[in-house]
Amino acid sequence: MLFNFTASLFNNLISAKTDYANPKLIHTKCTTISTCKEKEDQNNTNINSIMVTTANKVNKILQKRCFSTVTMIYKRLHTLQNPKNCTSARKLICDGWNGGMASVLHHWIDCFDYAYHTNRTMLIDIGEWLYLKNNKVKDGVEKFEDLFLSISKCQYNESDKTKEVKWSKKIDKDPNSKVQSIRLEHIDYLWQKIGFVPVTATYTMPNDIIDHIVDFKYDPVAWWIGLLANYIIRPNNVLKKFIMQSIIKLKFQSPIVGLHIRRTDKIIREAKAVPIESYMARVHQFYSNITKYKKIHQKRVFVCTDEPGIITKLIRQYPSYTFIHPPITELTADYKTSRYSAKHLKYFIRDVHLLALSDYLVVTMSSNVGRLAYELHELFYIASYSRHFTSLDDDYFIYGRKKKKHDASILRGVKNCSAIYPQYINIIVGDILDYNPLIKWPKAIYYGYSRRMKKFGYFRSDCVQFVMNKWNYRDYSKMNSAFRIVNERKVADRIENREGFYCSKNQLIH
Repeated sequence: MLFNFTASLFNNLISAKTDYANPKLIHTKCTTISTCKEKEDQNNTNINSIMVTTANKVNKILQKRCFSTVTMIYKRLHTLQNPKNCTSARKLICDGWNGGMASVLHHWIDCFDYAYHTNRTMLIDIGEWLYLKNNKVKDGVEKFEDLFLSISKCQYNESDKTKEVKWSKKIDKDPNSKVQSIRLEHIDYLWQKIGFVPVTATYTMPNDIIDHIVDFKYDPVAWWIGLLANYIIRPNNVLKKFIMQSIIKLKFQSPIVGLHIRRTDKIIREAKAVPIESYMARVHQFYSNITKYKKIHQKRVFVCTDEPGIITKLIRQYPSYTFIHPPITELTADYKTSRYSAKHLKYFIRDVHLLALSDYLVVTMSSNVGRLAYELHELFYIASYSRHFTSLDDDYFIYGRKKKKHDASILRGVKNCSAIYPQYINIIVGDILDYNPLIKWPKAIYYGYSRRMKKFGYFRSDCVQFVMNKWNYRDYSKMNSAFRIVNERKVADRIENREGFYCSKNQLIH
């Protein structure tokens, strides 16, 4: 489905008085069937050319908008993470958490999100991080910066340790608390031991950012989570080079479907194994859909798994597909030994990036890896107008966060509904609406503001779906003036020289 902003932009470009919008169609009378067919084919070619040219212009406009938004936020984060005085700066301390990298990263994202809300510098106490040398294995990383860029010029030290206070409900009520260092524990622990979590632990994101992306991002909150994740695990030059070399070596290119097939500890402790036939049924469906309007010469599938035998089965059972995968020696990550080594952490970061760069994902959302790949995917793609994934177990969720559907929230139209009374408003697919929970009405009826129609009114609840909650994060708008991007040529130059994959991919599906 096309959202209103993109649809109107597309229509405006089509109707514009430019050469590409006014094709020279052939209207002369044809004398034979063959000449009529030739002229019809020529007209179809001209129309297709218009559509492609217009779509490219829309993509360029959206890419600039996407890139400018991400750049603005990353500069905010950089300013927040690099205060003038590390000693006096208010800090949020986040620990390493006893889990795999995707699980740990989601914990760090919760901390980073809360630090952004409370205007604090987030520091990571990696003392318990399982990937650190001698914590779980002898060949772990020496330090965080072995693979990633430092998240702050400040370092967690003994002084912070002596001053830190554990996060509490009382602290949460005062985002401007003068407590210098707050330690935020894992959200699972907070739910179980305290029964209360930070205000940011809902399906929400900063209000001033929502308006920048809600009309061309299918899942804004997943995009926000992916943005924070991407900042935390920005590859250093060594890891970046490894990822780029892997892309070239594996001949990773579009169109491609990414599969994450988890076995080993996952099926022992958390979920049931899903047969490969279920994965490939979704792959077949994807390629069946895009071949309706695009000729595909090679049906590529990127496979990320911790059970090498699956690769052999896929190649044997599905010879019409080209399976791309890391070397078999890089897929054997034993839970108790090699999984937490430095080299397998490097492999993991490479694999999750390639999954996220895939045109479509077939995963299990019960896995942190599946959710992380989708979150980064939302960030890497310029626009997304539908779900670019299929989950073979749980639906997408953010662990520990709750959807408060009866609070102030943003909704999206999922079907066309006419206004049945004067005080009602029309809903069309893709409409963005601000739901007002203060106006009480029967459950089947909502009241809110239509951004397309620019008016308030009632509408049926079955015509819309929940997108996200609205919450007042700290206002960083004044900070924007210091680094606002004005010149479009500078934006284009920065897009070409960006660090990372954000806002780099065009979608194949709608």
